[in-house]
Amino acid sequence: VTGLRISEALGLKWSDIDPKAELIHVRRSWTMDRIGKPKSKASRAAVPCVELLSKHLEEWRRESPYAGDDDWVFASVRNKGKTPRSGSILVTDYLKKAGFEAGVLKNGEKVQFGMHNLRHSLATYLIAVGRDVKTVQTILRHANPMTTLQLYAHGRSQDRSDAQEEMLTAFFAPPTKPSTDVVQ
Repeated sequence: VTGLRISEALGLKWSDIDPKAELIHVRRSWTMDRIGKPKSKASRAAVPCVELLSKHLEEWRRESPYAGDDDWVFASVRNKGKTPRSGSILVTDYLKKAGFEAGVLKNGEKVQFGMHNLRHSLATYLIAVGRDVKTVQTILRHANPMTTLQLYAHGRSQDRSDAQEEMLTAFFAPPTKPSTDVVQ
């Protein structure tokens, strides 16, 4: 729901989350077992952290053995909290498992499915429920709204069917009678 890239999420420390301001500050990334900078200037923008998300993060922090302000939000237990977890292990152990349980993935299906799919799903969902492109662009922190529209927001088959039905209904609607009211 934050639109964070996996490298940005793994790069979060507890001090980056500000529940009072309802923001998550993107200060670093974790890529190839190294701390790096966010992808672009636009990527450095803080993302919303609404109350419901804050509550889930607070619960996660209470359960984590690494809950200090300078600890990683998604700390590696195997590395005793000194590094974040591995993105590929998160995908294998959690995301793909959830995908199979939800019926999004099917056994034997050859599709690429990872954390980045969540950014695409977020964009597609927000556009489908009527959020304006500028809002979606800002959440994903794209420098250009065309990136959001052309690469991230995917059309849904139900939306295409609904649009076609609306057009056909309008096309075949009986003609309206001209008004007989006299305008003075």
